[in-house]
Amino acid sequence: MVLGQTWRKSLRNGILVIVVLVVSALLCEMAAQFYVYNIAMQGKLFRPDDELGWSLLPNNDLVRLNHDGAPWHISTDERGVRGPSSWPVDGSRRMLILGDSFAFGEGVDLHNRFDTLLARQIQDLAIVNIGVMGYGTDQEFIQASNWADQLNKGDILLILTYCNDFFDIVKTHHSGRSKPWFESKAGNLVLHKPDIGVMEIVRDRSYILSLLASKLNVDRQKDLDARLQRAGELYEQILEEQTRKFRDRGVDVVLVYHGRDVFNLPFYANQIFASSCELVTTCMSLDLATSQFERSEIFLSDGHWNEGGHRVAAEQIVQHLQQHYANLDELHRNDDPKVTTKRGD
Repeated sequence: MVLGQTWRKSLRNGILVIVVLVVSALLCEMAAQFYVYNIAMQGKLFRPDDELGWSLLPNNDLVRLNHDGAPWHISTDERGVRGPSSWPVDGSRRMLILGDSFAFGEGVDLHNRFDTLLARQIQDLAIVNIGVMGYGTDQEFIQASNWADQLNKGDILLILTYCNDFFDIVKTHHSGRSKPWFESKAGNLVLHKPDIGVMEIVRDRSYILSLLASKLNVDRQKDLDARLQRAGELYEQILEEQTRKFRDRGVDVVLVYHGRDVFNLPFYANQIFASSCELVTTCMSLDLATSQFERSEIFLSDGHWNEGGHRVAAEQIVQHLQQHYANLDELHRNDDPKVTTKRGD
């Protein structure tokens, strides 16, 4: 009898402890969500993706604070793209931009992003920018497959590479999220899809778990250091194989790279980019141009471009295209007699 009463009392106490813990966790999560969205202004941007690891939320509209404390607006369409996700049906030459947070324009409004400025300076150039924060070159090309068939001879694929891509392409996880990755076997690329598990799904519903996953961001890939030794070669192989479907269609491939001196790599980035330039139509570095300015004129405190950085990037890309194509008139599609395009003065 006494034993039964003791057991029931222990059970009640155990249930009470569980209830208190659950309620406390819920209250903490509610408080965290309120802080993140309304005070820190770091609203949710991503969702798990079986092909890409994560993708931008579609039809999202929010304001965040950048690392300098200034607000910036983020709006995505039904395809989860910040900006136009399709090209107009006219005679404009099409440009598709691939990249990470620099291409996405983290920390600045869309009207100050480099591709918006680029489009203002080159008439009859229609741009779709599918850059996503955190993406490596591997994810960028996987994502680009959804747009590849819409580019034809004379259109442009612009790849914006930051040197952290060498780290990203050898990782199987990024900030607690599983990602796709390429492995080179017998000279061929083998794609490994992301392993979307419970953690990836739950973390997007809980800020506390998301924060925990980011703080415990230890890549589970045992051979990460060994793979980093070969990251330069892997980057070239990805670039060569993944641009082939564009080059075969007559699409011009433009490689724009930066950040060569930012990271400690086990190889010379300059050599990798020099050989990579032979795989594309034309290439350029932004490092020399950005180094001519005070850091605060170009970068936010977290290292992303501020409005000045995007302006310099746009100016440099325009100048490079002018030099490569001799004059910007060559950027206009004029080989189809049925197409009439406006000409700049």
